[in-house]
Amino acid sequence: MDAASAVAAGVDIPASEVADSVANLVGKSLVSTDVGGAIVYYRLLETTRAYAREKLIGGAEFDHFAQRHAEYLRDLFEHAEAS
Repeated sequence: MDAASAVAAGVDIPASEVADSVANLVGKSLVSTDVGGAIVYYRLLETTRAYAREKLIGGAEFDHFAQRHAEYLRDLFEHAEAS
C-alpha cells in the first residue's frame, strides 16, 4: 500500500484515497491479494496490468509514473542499505 500511495497519489487522487481505490479494485476482482503473515501483497491480474499499461502509454503518463515508481524503489533500497 505504501508503494501504491507513493506512486499513484497526486492531483487526481489524494494519498488518503489510494487505499479505498485499491480496495475497490480488489472488490471487483481486478486486483488479487495474498496474505503472508502480517503482510498483504497486492497483485494486478495480467489482463488488468496490460490494460493499465496501454492506458498509461496512450495517455502519455507512462514516463511520469515510471519515474515515480523508480524513485520509490530507489528510496526503499537506500533506506534498507542504511539500516
